[in-house]
Amino acid sequence: MLHTMSPLQPSTTSIRREATTRSATAPYLTSFVAMGVCTMLLGPSLETFQKVSGSTTSDIGILFTAASIGYLIGVTASGQWVVRHSAHAALAIGIVLMAGAAALLPSMHSLAAIFAMQTMLGIGIGWIEIPANSAILWRHGGGRAINALHASFAIGAVLAPVIIGRSLAWTDGLGTGYAVAAMLALTPLLLVVRAESPMNPHEDHGRGIPNGSHALVIIGAMFFALYVGVEITFAGWIYQYVEARGFATAAGATAFGATFLGAFAVGRIVGVPIAQRLTATRMLCLDHAIALGALAIVAIGRSSVAALVTGTVLFGFGIASMFASMLSLSEQHVAATGTVTSVYLAGSSLGAMTLPWATGKLLSRYGPNAFPAAAAASTLLTATAVVLFVATSQRTARSSSA
Repeated sequence: MLHTMSPLQPSTTSIRREATTRSATAPYLTSFVAMGVCTMLLGPSLETFQKVSGSTTSDIGILFTAASIGYLIGVTASGQWVVRHSAHAALAIGIVLMAGAAALLPSMHSLAAIFAMQTMLGIGIGWIEIPANSAILWRHGGGRAINALHASFAIGAVLAPVIIGRSLAWTDGLGTGYAVAAMLALTPLLLVVRAESPMNPHEDHGRGIPNGSHALVIIGAMFFALYVGVEITFAGWIYQYVEARGFATAAGATAFGATFLGAFAVGRIVGVPIAQRLTATRMLCLDHAIALGALAIVAIGRSSVAALVTGTVLFGFGIASMFASMLSLSEQHVAATGTVTSVYLAGSSLGAMTLPWATGKLLSRYGPNAFPAAAAASTLLTATAVVLFVATSQRTARSSSA
């Protein structure tokens, strides 16, 4: 007698497909954990690099630019690789570059050498961004999956100051911390080589920006430039701000960095279920309201440790889901081709390249009060970019239907 499967029972094929999807998603999540660690190593390492290289506070900020130059090179090259070759091959290249640079950085002692190796680290990080984000969007279309990917980054980011803090406390150097980061970076490589690379569902749109989407892509790139710029600025300069205010020593300042990144991680994790209930636009409105309120608390209570801690926690929580929410919003209106994702992430690189460097100059000239002011101005501009994106997409939709 033939066996007829109940329609409520999943077929063997569907079970196999779901298992394949889960196993293929693991490399992206683990690579983003490692990427979060490596991206956030610089902030708590900055004072040590300044000492070993004999640099000034104003000059050492150039390392943020180095990381961003590398990131820009990485996302640009990786974006072109992904549209022509395998996403997983691109992911593997990025992992190897990132791990190698992290392992070598503590052995650099001149500002030029640290700059060069920080650039290499940025290339590896940027090279990972395109295939991981593209693969998640191609498989799941954004929403909860893209929020989970960026929550993984946040988990790694919160580990970075802890790793560096323990390395400084136990060895009075960066070598152990960066070795741990390098080993974490190599872990997803074992998963990448075993998983099947996804197919690009947007092949019919070609390799460039889809017709009629250029204005939206430009606005999206502006958003990511401002968003990533303020994220890196806050995460990178909070240590110097805390010391300048006399709230903690260099070692103690890592606790404030961990607080920010911990709130950032919690915000991204909480954002995963919230993304199922709120539209991307509503998520972005809520996030901006929390972030701006947090910066107001920091500015008003600038002499209070309690105000700084409260504002730091709320700001980390508020900005956490913005990146993933904007990608989801964009996916609703613009096909996520490799080129589009590359342009967005190139924009984020330009923001990370300029805003932290500019903030360092402002801190050097105007003192610690420039820190919350610069962060608030950038956050207001990201909110403006969201408004422009929504308005432009609505105008485009009306033109298409007319």
